[in-house]
Amino acid sequence: ELNEAPGAGEVESSPVTTQTQRRWRRGVPGAAEESSAAPAASSDVPPSQAPDTIAAVQLMDAISPKDPLGERVSRAQQEQLNIYDPRKLLRDDFDYGLTWDIAYARRPMGQTDQNLRNWRRDGTKRKVAEVLGLHRFGDLAKNVDSRILEGTVHVWLDNTPRSREGNAPAKGTYLLGRYDVVAAKAVADLDRDWKFIKHGLRRHFWVAHAAAINIGESRSASDFSDFSYPDRRHLDVGAYLEAMRHILENVVKAATALNVEHFVFLPFGMGAFIRHLQLKDSRFEDPRAMHWLRRSIAKELIGVLASRTEKRVQVHLCLAFNTGEASNNADAFLRALLDDGARALKPRTIIHTNGDCLELAQQLADEPYNWRTNVMLVNCANRTMLGNHWFEDGAAMAIDENLHR
Repeated sequence: ELNEAPGAGEVESSPVTTQTQRRWRRGVPGAAEESSAAPAASSDVPPSQAPDTIAAVQLMDAISPKDPLGERVSRAQQEQLNIYDPRKLLRDDFDYGLTWDIAYARRPMGQTDQNLRNWRRDGTKRKVAEVLGLHRFGDLAKNVDSRILEGTVHVWLDNTPRSREGNAPAKGTYLLGRYDVVAAKAVADLDRDWKFIKHGLRRHFWVAHAAAINIGESRSASDFSDFSYPDRRHLDVGAYLEAMRHILENVVKAATALNVEHFVFLPFGMGAFIRHLQLKDSRFEDPRAMHWLRRSIAKELIGVLASRTEKRVQVHLCLAFNTGEASNNADAFLRALLDDGARALKPRTIIHTNGDCLELAQQLADEPYNWRTNVMLVNCANRTMLGNHWFEDGAAMAIDENLHR
């Protein structure tokens, strides 16, 4: 059981320049050698408890430094200007003193051939039915030999008071409590291109299923009412961020219990679950307010990884820069890593540009020098249906739908 632990208009992209040399060695803690220390990111957001996002937008405008008019600036100066200017989106055209893996930087994300996806998906369904002894996929699995799963699934149940509030408990259609964590052993059959992985022995890794908070998937976002003010029209940002932090703290506790040394992470809960927040709270119609929220979420999550993970744990952060939403999330995490609070985390964090979480987790597990270590991939799960709608079309890049590979 897990108990309470102690203790603005469009934002501009930074200019595209020549690709800088990145320093990277896979899987070796402390591999980053900072040739130039990046300055700490400016405090571009108000305290997370501030309910008024308009104040955040005004603050973002007020502290934005002016670019030197008519002056030629060096690459190092431009890097610093980007960091200190909250109007800029940090991208992968500077290294910012961080460690990068750019092996897949120019590779597309996800398989776009729906016919291939259908072929693989249907094969997975047949395999599941075969292993569970079902006549066909979808039949009730009531006579399954429990030894099939013995030792491969661990469940951590949150026992704090908040786990019994509102929609938090696992009841009704909810298979997973809001703050619970399910870790299952897995092995990848298909790579990022949905082609079979044919090399020799593949080692298992852990997938931690944890549910992010749904405050903006649609007008009927299931968790908004639990994290809004009494008027039911405005998000209580402080309560929401505190809950997101608590979820990741529980995931880290699970990782510690399983002796995990490689932690594969992504912008947790920053996709569909906040994508249409403006439909519930009109303050977030302003893109600057959404940038502020994304940066606040990332700062909370990175803060947990910095303060709660053990020093031997290598954090692998998969970020994409190929769409507007992905770029906004990447900017939020880069800024969070440059914050003073993440100083100890930076040397043991690798950013994988366009990295595929599932393939990366398998590669890390298969590395010869990792055979005595554990790898964990964090999945942003659907509480009512683990794997979400993986057996249907669509969601080509959503992690929950892709894990059935």
